Amino acid sequence: MVFNALPFGEDNTKLEYFWDEDPGIGRATPYPVALGGETTVLNMSLVTDEIPAGIHTLGLRLGYGSIWTPTVRNLVAVLPQNGKVDRIEYFWDKDPGIGQAIPYAVETDEETALVNMSILTDTLSGGMHLLGLRIGNGVSWSQTYTQLVGIAPNGGAVDAVEYFWDEDPGLGKATRYPLSDTGSEVTVSLSVMTDGLSRGVHMLGIRSHSVGWSTTLYKTVVVGAEGNPVEIVEYFWDEDPGYGNATPLKFQAGEPAIVDEEIPVPEDYGSHVLVIRARSGGIWSSALVQNVCVNATPDFALAKDTVCCGEEVAIMNLTTGATDETVYEWDMNGDGEPDMIGGEDLTYTYDEAGEYMVTLSVKTVGECEATCAKPIVVLGTTAPSVSLSASSQEGCDGDTICFVAKALDAGFNPEFEWLINGETVAYGKSDTLQTNTLTDGAQVQVRVYSSNPCCQVEVAESAILTISVKPLPEVSMEPYFPVYTTESAFVLDGGFPAGGTYYVDGEEATYFDPQEHEPGVYLISYSYEAPSGCQSMVTQRLEVREPNEHSLLKGDVNKDEKVDTEDIPCAIDLIYGHVSPTWNKATADINEDDDLDVRDVVGIAGIILGDDRVEGSTDTQEAENGLAVKDVSVPIGTSAVDLTFELSDRDVVSGVQFDMLLPDGVDLESKTEGLTVGKKWNATNNVYTFLAYSENLESLGGRFDVRATLPVNLLKGAYDLLPENCIMSGPDMSSLEHQIQGGRLFVGTNSAVENLLDEGISIQVGQRGLNVLHAENGTLMITDMLGRFILATEIDSDAQFVPLSELVTGVYVAEVRVEEKIVRLKFIWK
Repeated sequence: MVFNALPFGEDNTKLEYFWDEDPGIGRATPYPVALGGETTVLNMSLVTDEIPAGIHTLGLRLGYGSIWTPTVRNLVAVLPQNGKVDRIEYFWDKDPGIGQAIPYAVETDEETALVNMSILTDTLSGGMHLLGLRIGNGVSWSQTYTQLVGIAPNGGAVDAVEYFWDEDPGLGKATRYPLSDTGSEVTVSLSVMTDGLSRGVHMLGIRSHSVGWSTTLYKTVVVGAEGNPVEIVEYFWDEDPGYGNATPLKFQAGEPAIVDEEIPVPEDYGSHVLVIRARSGGIWSSALVQNVCVNATPDFALAKDTVCCGEEVAIMNLTTGATDETVYEWDMNGDGEPDMIGGEDLTYTYDEAGEYMVTLSVKTVGECEATCAKPIVVLGTTAPSVSLSASSQEGCDGDTICFVAKALDAGFNPEFEWLINGETVAYGKSDTLQTNTLTDGAQVQVRVYSSNPCCQVEVAESAILTISVKPLPEVSMEPYFPVYTTESAFVLDGGFPAGGTYYVDGEEATYFDPQEHEPGVYLISYSYEAPSGCQSMVTQRLEVREPNEHSLLKGDVNKDEKVDTEDIPCAIDLIYGHVSPTWNKATADINEDDDLDVRDVVGIAGIILGDDRVEGSTDTQEAENGLAVKDVSVPIGTSAVDLTFELSDRDVVSGVQFDMLLPDGVDLESKTEGLTVGKKWNATNNVYTFLAYSENLESLGGRFDVRATLPVNLLKGAYDLLPENCIMSGPDMSSLEHQIQGGRLFVGTNSAVENLLDEGISIQVGQRGLNVLHAENGTLMITDMLGRFILATEIDSDAQFVPLSELVTGVYVAEVRVEEKIVRLKFIWK
């Protein structure tokens, strides 16, 4: 057995099988399976010792979770004791007797006993049929294998099967059979229908639907006592001759048993009572009692079973056994009212399209009535049309959107062509399309190709649906380094953009406590939903370890169980407080003063270099050391300047750290190697921390340069540049006394208007909003300083005003994009 292109991997894949009767998906016998690759050959060894000789159906299917493949069925011949099969025969509906059915050339595999059979169904009428099969040799025949088969007429498809027991509730009102597949032929399991059926004799009625409902196939079914096969089935008309004295019936043994002999009816017309009963385990079951109307046998033939509106259809009356007293009534549209009477051949014309059931009713004696019903399809002459709907007309990148086409007046087997942006992506009979690859602005349309021969128009197109697809937010998370089971709980942090949700192994969480977790690997996830409603998630692994002799070493900030140069930038980031919370603050605090500063960074460098004094001397050396900030002026129209810091004694200072308050909206970037500049963590104002260190405990040098980027509408005036919280360290880890000399930032204009180009894309910041110039047919997007989306709009003119009345006080970035050109501007909004 070969399964190709499985839609799932080998983990959690299941295989199950059954013999003859399908117990239902997930309820068959499991079989151990190991899969690999896109195509898997299954070598199965199934025990057949308890299965009687004869033809049997082996059904197999694969499952993964709640998803199952279609069931694969094969006929298997269980060989008799002498191991030889030299004949196979089959029949449809009525068993002519052993050895009298249609012979079939034997083609069996001696090792697997697979029966390779292809039985034609072309000559069968549409509806339900009973297939019987048996194998034999010169010694004996097997039991008869039976299978109910639904056949679709005229190359159509069986889309429904319904059945009932004993009493017919009417077309379309009986119990629906759960079809696993649809097609021109479907198989039906008797065990599914008899599950829970009481002991005794029952009448099964079953029919299939393909455009219209088929005629009903009736079979007498006997359910015996549990564990006791049916011994005898008998019947009588009107008067009971006594148990065991009625007329016996032939039946196919099994659970349940099926009567395969037709019961002759009385010759005299009128109402009669038919009783069928059976015995199993020496006990007679409850009987099946039916009131039977013995009458003329109604039958007729339609010249066509599919016609057009306004077309005359000829009907030939084929009723047999009629007398002069027989009365005929014709119901042409299934409304229960006679439309015509008489036994002559006739014609009829339908004015409206639809599916109708033509019923001929005959009465000969009294109110005893017999009927015959056949379906007819009436097609309209209206031109076809098709409408298109979508599960959603907007979504996020990667979302699955389902489109459904609804065709009208396109016949019963239309075909659909699906187009995205004018390109055909699918063609066939499916009226649905599912896709998760749409891009923003995608245009989806469907064409229907009519199968209606009554209309000259063959093709119709739907309106175009334009789908809005929003991008997923770019989500990231700072790395999580290993933690030890002895460490304290920490808050989950480091996700960007901020404002998302953290998960530990799929469960929402705000913190992680190593002491409550066993050693092992845990999945930390961060999910962020953008204002657009689109959501992204990023996941990484966090390892929890038991501590050992190499754990928690002094200076081992990143917990790789060694002290090296990688721990220095980790310690610097810890000072700013904006990195992974799993980095070890305790081991970074070299001088154990419960504060992280430049002295600890130099101390880590000392451990790397083998300096035995790095445990943290805090003695103060007197020296004329100082830090000075140079004044700087910002010329009109300038958006960036350099700030300069000088150390007065460049030969003594090996480390320096200080904070400085800057005007709102000013960004800093280091221009000197060895100088780290970053915004101070959790500061309410625009405070930056400056940190410089020497890895080899030598002098830092005397000058540092920093690039300052200014918002375009920074108010003109003088701004103080005064270092605060300053610490200086010498090569021996001692703290140095120092003096501070501040500087000033002089801004000459509070507008960027003077810097505009006559024809270039530009943005002006006004009191009520932004003026966007020379950006027609472009777009404007505003984000905050963390990159979070605030608003976006299209620019329709060469000079457009964009109001910002709902914007709260803060610093923002405006971006104008026109084709490949992009202009960005940082501004303050108050």
